[in-house]
Amino acid sequence: MAGDAPGRLARREAIAAAAGSVAAVGALAAGIASLAPRTRRAGRKTVRFWHLLSGLWLEPLNRAVARFNESQGRYEVDALQLTTGEGDSKLLLSVAGGDPPDMMLVWSQITSAWAASNIIQPLDSFMTTGEMARFRTNAYPVVARSGWHHGQLYGITMGFDLFVVYYRPDLFRKAGIDPDRFPATLEEMDRLGDRINEFGSGGDLTRAGFLPQTLQYFIPLFGGNLYDAATGRLTLNTPENVRALTFMVESRVRLGVETLRRRGNPVSTSTVEGRREALESVTKFQAGLPGDDGASWPFISGLYGMTIDGEWRVEQLRRYAPQLEYRTIPVPPAAGGKRLASFSMVNYLVMPKGARHPDGAWEFLKFWTGLDHPEVAAEMYPWQGWMPVLRASESAPVYQSWLNTVPQYRTFLEVAKSDNIMTTPPVPYQTFLMDRLSDIDQLAMRGTLTPEQALRKLEDDVAHELARRKSLGLPE
Repeated sequence: MAGDAPGRLARREAIAAAAGSVAAVGALAAGIASLAPRTRRAGRKTVRFWHLLSGLWLEPLNRAVARFNESQGRYEVDALQLTTGEGDSKLLLSVAGGDPPDMMLVWSQITSAWAASNIIQPLDSFMTTGEMARFRTNAYPVVARSGWHHGQLYGITMGFDLFVVYYRPDLFRKAGIDPDRFPATLEEMDRLGDRINEFGSGGDLTRAGFLPQTLQYFIPLFGGNLYDAATGRLTLNTPENVRALTFMVESRVRLGVETLRRRGNPVSTSTVEGRREALESVTKFQAGLPGDDGASWPFISGLYGMTIDGEWRVEQLRRYAPQLEYRTIPVPPAAGGKRLASFSMVNYLVMPKGARHPDGAWEFLKFWTGLDHPEVAAEMYPWQGWMPVLRASESAPVYQSWLNTVPQYRTFLEVAKSDNIMTTPPVPYQTFLMDRLSDIDQLAMRGTLTPEQALRKLEDDVAHELARRKSLGLPE
């Protein structure tokens, strides 16, 4: 599912301060709990489950919870919806106050920080030998690798994003391009976008054939990464990452130059000012686009001919543009890069320290993810339009039947089997790192810094943060 941008990482000292106000925190946690539904089945343990799902995803979640409650007689899951802005802070306060939920679904890329700060507890201790073997061998590679910290599994994936190309065959045909012959490299795809661009009578850009956005989507296509699992070190300013950011900037400069030329305002890319003006024209085009929810997604109205986006769009298109002809394909690698490469933002089910009914929370986790019975979970995943955790769920007849109704989704499952998936580095300052990555991305896209300068700044910012953490005794 689509996740919001992560907020600032809470510091350990904030938790300690909260722990000093146990009475107030306990009252707050009790107040939160009082909002939960009160209907209970007699003789069951109440499992408190917090989540951030709303909109299209709320009803499917409630159905999954109801199905679990009906499937057994020991536990009653009580689901409580929090807003994205309050989720992290309320979890921290509830743990400090000694009254946390039994399980929480989070999409902040912060599990390593919480593990290091003793906010959440490892889940592998609940797994039988058979469950661990099934998880390691049957989960998609990105799922099996995610959620670990110092050799222990602190978060099990429930919903993970991958990114592929969505493209419009009708716009290909309009530009005289065969939609059945998609480019083999990212560079060729970028140049193809030039033929799909459209401009208004005044020269303004009215359709972008292809517009590179979000650096982490492109780094793996060039063979790069943000983290080396073998050494446990970040790999931020590497030749591959510089190539990825340079590709994005140069593509946008070219589009901006063409836009300004058509407006009768040609610029030279040999000057810093000219490049910035070209990039700014593209930024203004983006700023004028409608929101991307529901039927307003620019791809639906043809403002993008090709775009790189996530699996949740398949369900969005089914609901809001069922007649639209579109296709999906793995993003082609850059020259010399990696095939079936992508970035993944992972949502996690975590168990807070001090959970009152960890046994019930674990049973619900196994039910919803399919670790217990993948064929049962296979029916629930289409409700949300989410990627399954296990390949056994994908193979289930009910899931295959759903795939026949949305064949574009098969592209994501193809990519999910790849080992070339980059995730958020498992460091205790994940939120800080990803915020800074977004910052330098924008600085480069606006021409404020060159790609080389931007990635050096990222390294410097992280080095300063590590020095700060060291001075405060925080995990590095």
